[in-house]
Amino acid sequence: MKRGRKVTYTGPLGHHSHLLLDYFESIQGVNKIKDGQNPATWMLDVTSLTVEAQLGVDFAEIYANSDLYKRNQQLITELSKPSLSSQDLYFPTKYL
Repeated sequence: MKRGRKVTYTGPLGHHSHLLLDYFESIQGVNKIKDGQNPATWMLDVTSLTVEAQLGVDFAEIYANSDLYKRNQQLITELSKPSLSSQDLYFPTKYL
């Protein structure tokens, strides 16, 4: 996330964060992670407001227009629908 509660990435991290790394490294101008660098620290560094200004990009906008975002939205929609066999919760009394 970045300021203003804007999402820059939501998705699986993968083994040793390789999916996260692949996602951000695929954005033109983003520096590749260095050997031994912590992926979380690297991600925070490369998605900073300073780097956004240098590259002329908005990481939240890039994410919002990505296939990953579309897949996540489809998954949310799918998981939000109750199964046909589900039943509403029922509590016989207000206090237990």
